[in-house]
Amino acid sequence: LVSGTVVTGAAAFVITTLVSRHLTREVESFKMDLKRDADAANERLKNSLQMMALEHQVRFSKLHEKRAEVIGNVYARLIEVEKGYGRFVLVDGYERDPEKQREARHKTDVAMYEMSLFIEKHRIYLPAGVCVSLKAFLEIMWNNAISVGVYGEGGGTYATPETTKERSNAFRTATEALTKEIPAARAILEDEFRKLLGVVDERGSVS
Repeated sequence: LVSGTVVTGAAAFVITTLVSRHLTREVESFKMDLKRDADAANERLKNSLQMMALEHQVRFSKLHEKRAEVIGNVYARLIEVEKGYGRFVLVDGYERDPEKQREARHKTDVAMYEMSLFIEKHRIYLPAGVCVSLKAFLEIMWNNAISVGVYGEGGGTYATPETTKERSNAFRTATEALTKEIPAARAILEDEFRKLLGVVDERGSVS
């Protein structure tokens, strides 16, 4: 009886040991499979994140290029409009021939309108604050060009002392804008454009 019990106990121990080892191997195998699957999932996630980052970088780069292109075109057009305004105020506004004066005024009006239209078409690439500055820049020239056109037409043929004074004030204000308001407004725009383009000087500040 004792012998049988010992044999049975030994058999149970052996079976338990074998089962335990088998389970241990199964657990280790499961852990290895789990780790392998986790590593593969992490690698896939890493690759996916890298692709997303690359796509974002490409989109951002293209957007920056487009914005730089728009800013370049806007600034070039602004300079052209400003030079046209200067010629109208300093030269064409004093034209004695009413027809020539009207033609010059029409040319200036068209240039400003086209500039305004170009900004409206591309304002999606520019911050709202920049669009406000652009509008203010154009309004300075627009309002003064209208005054010069109104008082300059005909060279004051039917002028009265009052209208002569108003005409003089209109031309003086429009001329002063060339040296004060317009350069100040353009400086603000230039600074805002540099910030958008990321142009900085050696000290790390916007130049």
